[in-house]
Amino acid sequence: MHRNQMEAQKLQSPTWDQGRCQVSVLIPTRNEARNLPRCLDALQGWAREVIIVDSQSTDGTLAIAEAYNVPVVQFDYQGGWPKKRQWMLDQDVLRHDWTLLLDADELRREDLISIQQQGP
Repeated sequence: MHRNQMEAQKLQSPTWDQGRCQVSVLIPTRNEARNLPRCLDALQGWAREVIIVDSQSTDGTLAIAEAYNVPVVQFDYQGGWPKKRQWMLDQDVLRHDWTLLLDADELRREDLISIQQQGP
């Protein structure tokens, strides 16, 4: 089994289980320490699962993820396909049927709250 696959199987983020929305949020990163706190702040209390797929960050991204209790899976890009997001989706470890793909410099929009509240 590939090292990244073994890491993906161990994902747990218990502090995020209190989120209102049963959605997994996947955040690909590489040196996103500047943007990541704002992104994660916008997800707290909303998403039930947040996972970071990182590409060997060297700027503090991993320390921020740890501070927010967000699991990190390292992705070693070898060129070609799959790339980071698709690779993580292919691992079949996300706990929810819905997945939000969010870059670290993006924020969850407030209108997603109303969609979640109206949901099934």
